This record gives sequence, C-alpha cells and structure tokens, in this order.
Amino acid sequence: MLYQLGQWLIRRTETRLHRAIFVVGMAILAASCEAVFHSWLNNHVAREWRLALDAASIGVLVGVITYIEIIAVQVRRARVAAEMKAIADLNHSVRNALQGISYAVRMPEAQGQVQIIEDCVRRIDKTMRDLFPAIPDRSKATAKTSSGPSN
Repeated sequence: MLYQLGQWLIRRTETRLHRAIFVVGMAILAASCEAVFHSWLNNHVAREWRLALDAASIGVLVGVITYIEIIAVQVRRARVAAEMKAIADLNHSVRNALQGISYAVRMPEAQGQVQIIEDCVRRIDKTMRDLFPAIPDRSKATAKTSSGPSN
C-alpha cells in the first residue's frame, strides 16, 4: 500500500507547481491535525502532559509525512534506474548490430553483405520492440496501407 502511495505521489508531483501544491496541502493537513489534537488535549488531558503529547503528535505527523516522501523518492529512483538500464541495453544491442553492419560493408560478396545487414536490422528492430513495446509494428502498418483502396 505504501508503494502504491509512493507511485501516486510521483504521478501527482511531476511539476514544480504540483510539488508546491502538495507541500501546501501537507502543511494545511498537518496544521489541521495539530489544531484538532491540541484542542482535544486541552479538554481531556492534564496540563502537565499537554506539552509532551503535543510535541509527540507533531513528531509522529512529521515522521509519517517524511516516510511517505522517502518512499516516493525510492520509487522515483527505481523508475529512473529501470529507464537507464533500458537505455544501456539499447546502446549495447544497437552498437553490436551496427558493428556487424560496418563489417558487412567491407565483405567482398554482395549476397553475404545483404544477409548480414538484414540480420542486424532485424536485431535492432527486435531490441527496440522489446525495450519500447509502445512502438507500432511498421511491417503491419505498411501492409494495412498498401492493401487498402487506392485512389
């Protein structure tokens, strides 16, 4: 549940304005909780315990808010690390395929060159689709447009 709260917090605080609104909202929430608790303490607790319980309530509230924000930071760091890993994987795969293409250009026979280049292009395409599945399949899109009615 705290992880989901961290995810929600990240989505809601992506911009400076949203972060500022969040901070103001948390300050208002903390002040409201403190006012309600302080009022309750004045009516139900002996005078000598009020200050200690009032301070403890503020400490607990700040601790909870800080813990939630730390979870959000950890979720954000994990997301950035996953994105960096995807970029590193993409870099590795594309560089390997491009190295194969650069070697194929220097080969003497034309058919072998074409086969190596096509294989490298397929590997780059597969890597891109594996790492970024939102990329539409160009071969399917081309087949749809070419099989449609012509003017």
